[in-house]
Amino acid sequence: MTMMPPTLTLPKLAGGRQLVVKLLDHIPTDLGNCVVVVHAEELVSAAPSFADELCKEILVTRSAKRLVVKNSSAKLAFYLSRSASARGVSGQLELS
Repeated sequence: MTMMPPTLTLPKLAGGRQLVVKLLDHIPTDLGNCVVVVHAEELVSAAPSFADELCKEILVTRSAKRLVVKNSSAKLAFYLSRSASARGVSGQLELS
């Protein structure tokens, strides 16, 4: 039996690092070999700190295999790409 990938749906407004902690409270703390799917279609505005914390927490702290962000705005994609690049995990970030 295969485990479904952890998924998150972002709210309309995503500001700050604390929101990431709240959004991830149902996601395992060790995501080794997991692909995490984030749905961003509802998102209207996200702070750079939110994107940075999301990238850091999923790919670095929780060691996910990949972070897939669906329906990302150009701004969110930029923030996530910048964060992934700074942390050396660009190859694990997929934006669509």
